[in-house]
Amino acid sequence: NLVLNDGQGGGIANKGQSSAVYNTTVVGNRAEGAGGGIWTDGPMTLSHVTVANNSADANEGGLVGGDGGGISNEGSVALHNSIVAGNVDESAGHEAPDCFSGSGHVFAASGANIVQDPSGCAITGATAGVLNVDPLFDPAGLSDNGEAPKTLGLQAGSPAIDAAAPSSTPVDQRSFGRPADGDGNGISVSDLGAFEVAAVPFATHEMVCGNGLLEWPEQCDDDNTGGGDGCNPTCLLEVSGIPVSGLKPKLKLPENVSSVPPDLSRAVGAGRCGDKIIQAARGEECDDGGRCLFNEPCTRNSDCGGRGACLPVSGDGCSVACRVEPKPVALEPWYKKIIFWK
Repeated sequence: NLVLNDGQGGGIANKGQSSAVYNTTVVGNRAEGAGGGIWTDGPMTLSHVTVANNSADANEGGLVGGDGGGISNEGSVALHNSIVAGNVDESAGHEAPDCFSGSGHVFAASGANIVQDPSGCAITGATAGVLNVDPLFDPAGLSDNGEAPKTLGLQAGSPAIDAAAPSSTPVDQRSFGRPADGDGNGISVSDLGAFEVAAVPFATHEMVCGNGLLEWPEQCDDDNTGGGDGCNPTCLLEVSGIPVSGLKPKLKLPENVSSVPPDLSRAVGAGRCGDKIIQAARGEECDDGGRCLFNEPCTRNSDCGGRGACLPVSGDGCSVACRVEPKPVALEPWYKKIIFWK
């Protein structure tokens, strides 16, 4: 995309709205004004987003110029498990290639992120988790990578692989399952950005909505794909007030419940991984609760306040299937292996 006439936001322009973008690739856009990839003057959250190879001030000056080849923030930005890299500020000073944040506008990081060149924005929040490195994108560039839509892949050895903080996002932009073991160390951890290395199509996770079996990441499965019965056609929970007699018997409800309470996820929570109740009969070995979209701990959907469903995560010792994960092997520091000879 190219925005002319000193316009802003070559890929995404957000005017005053509160918005959330996740599992999205913003690449190859240009704006004659600010924000080659993204421009916002409202609150915006970016989770598992890849912003790369965009250009601001594409007409190199124009009437107003422009900064923030990747992101231009005139509102507030919350960056989570994302990559912002390889963007260009074509103005004379080239001072804000990957990001620009106006005075008094918050650019906050959470989880882990790569911002290759943050010189145009003062990042706050979890700054220790922000890497200023080359993410090593696949030289093939924007490609199908096994499934549409096109994404930017990662080379072997990329610092983005298995680097994300725990997240409830169960798939990448291609709907391939997260987390995956991208670095081959036997532990599945999500990657930064919109693309997951070594992931497989989510369909191979054997989730079949409507078969009466509660399979992650389903929130319910009442043996049909109809709606209006507490479990919607995509096996996500519907709201409250439906008598149990109106539900299919295979909807997982705890014992001694006579009706579905207002938070249906609490009722079904006793039958699913992520409710902090170890269900040995279901094969659970552990259950440390779930996470909302932006990593807030939870045991029910209402804990997330509308920010995604409450889902279990891997990489914290207890997998998305509530199985104990192997602990990383602690290596002895190199200096303890030095032998001094007399």
